[in-house]
Amino acid sequence: MLDSNMDPLLSTSSDLNTLMNGAIKTKLKIIPENIQWRRQSSVVFANMRGENMKPRISEVDLICATKGTEAWVQKLK
Repeated sequence: MLDSNMDPLLSTSSDLNTLMNGAIKTKLKIIPENIQWRRQSSVVFANMRGENMKPRISEVDLICATKGTEAWVQKLK
């Protein structure tokens, strides 16, 4: 991830945890205190293996729901 000056912001998964549970959580103002962001759970991924790769809108988005993410970003602007 880069900031506006194109400098790296994150270098480890712990940096991402800090960012998501700190600045992002504070900025969104909707995430309950008892909810913590974590990286993907391998147990959940293994159990969802047959579900998460199915196309939902005639497109195979794989891991990232691109159309939904784009719509969400537009609403943020």
